[in-house]
Amino acid sequence: MKLSFRREGGIAFFPGLAGEIVVTDDALPADQVERVEALIEKAARVARPAAARMPDARQFRVHAETSRGRFDFVVPEVSEDPALRELAAWLAEVARTRHAPR
Repeated sequence: MKLSFRREGGIAFFPGLAGEIVVTDDALPADQVERVEALIEKAARVARPAAARMPDARQFRVHAETSRGRFDFVVPEVSEDPALRELAAWLAEVARTRHAPR
């Protein structure tokens, strides 16, 4: 699995500061890889296509290559859909820990 994503949108969004985050299966325990792949597949069914833009809403632009296929879509940070909410929470946690000061 290879997952890349970036956070976009919001009132104070600066594209140059929003770096892409890449997660590969060798960085995760096997059970978490399966869980994340399942989340990606569920979210991709209900998410907006990658070309969708909502400039004032915070969202994650996701590209994933998994054992289940290739996926490109946008995940809003706030959603009514449980699959999108769960994936957005996981992405936010990964982004927080990857950008945390050391």
